Amino acid sequence: MKVYVGMDLHATNTYVGMVDEENTVLYKQRFRNELPLILAALDPFKKDIQGVVVESTFNWYWLVDGLQKRTPVDPCRSRSLQGGHPGHPRGVNL
Repeated sequence: MKVYVGMDLHATNTYVGMVDEENTVLYKQRFRNELPLILAALDPFKKDIQGVVVESTFNWYWLVDGLQKRTPVDPCRSRSLQGGHPGHPRGVNL
């Protein structure tokens, strides 16, 4: 099964949603902005994750950096993600 993750990052919390290739909702939950909590939510789906999308206007570096280290899909190199964010110190494409 292919799983796609979407995250809506706010100042104090992150909403995590996951769908399969048929757009069936597999998971949806809001978390405090604590990386271990968010990563724990991804763990049961880790081997099936095909892509991660993070929507945010600011304060997203910690989340993307943490996802790069712990998920099989680098959210900054996913082919499904277009565009770039010149404000990231490493030129991360989101």
